[in-house]
Amino acid sequence: MAEYLKIGEIELRPLEPDDFNLLYKWENEIDAWISGNCSAPFSRHALWQYLKSYNCDIYATHEVRMIVLHAGKAVGMVDVFNFDALNSRAEVGVFVDKAHRRSGLGEVALRIAVENYAFGRLNLNQVYCTIRRSNEAALALFRQAGFANEVELPQWISAGNGMFEDAVIMQRFSNRSPQPSL
Repeated sequence: MAEYLKIGEIELRPLEPDDFNLLYKWENEIDAWISGNCSAPFSRHALWQYLKSYNCDIYATHEVRMIVLHAGKAVGMVDVFNFDALNSRAEVGVFVDKAHRRSGLGEVALRIAVENYAFGRLNLNQVYCTIRRSNEAALALFRQAGFANEVELPQWISAGNGMFEDAVIMQRFSNRSPQPSL
């Protein structure tokens, strides 16, 4: 595996067909739907089709998904998506399996994805994330990972039953880029 995708015992690797059962479990974890844009379960067929046709070329698909490994064991995944080469930015998200949450793995995986991949390999100017206002754990994780410049979007994400929840957009600039002046 590429050394730039590894810090200590935590590394990111591309999706493999062998990840099917893990992805099926994680994508259908109803508790995690609140953090994403999922509104229904994934069928085994739909997920297999996705995995079979997955293209990790971020310039072609505008996203890349990587599995988070801890000591060689899959414990989560990281997405770099909404890639915008013209404006040199992408959105980033991280998912950690329930058994490994609040262990620090998510923060290290996020650091690898942001610092080593997005800023190091892709040479992006900035990354950002969109988080539900009520997701205190995710807000804390991204703040710890250096995300700031929070903007609140009222009633941005459906909470079901005709209700909507505020979202927070946070961003992080590469160390190479000057901060915008006001």
